[in-house]
Amino acid sequence: MGADGACPACAAAWTGGKPEFRATCPACGAWMHVCINCRHYDPHAHHECRASATAEYVVGKEKFNYCEEFLLADRPATRGGTKTRAEIEKLFE
Repeated sequence: MGADGACPACAAAWTGGKPEFRATCPACGAWMHVCINCRHYDPHAHHECRASATAEYVVGKEKFNYCEEFLLADRPATRGGTKTRAEIEKLFE
């Protein structure tokens, strides 16, 4: 079974399907159900979200939330040019 998504903090593969509201990464303990790890997250959209207009506004995009519209992204989570740990480690090779 392949990865469903990745941790927004350490990029570890997530294979548990849609994360529950308070799910954390087994590798680093970061929250999984966060805006920056959602398929609807778009930093250029209104409220940084492309979900339906009924989605509640979330202030902390890196903190867990109770959004019912959450869909685990099939891309690495990013927020304004942040790099994954692997990208940063490559700089020091």
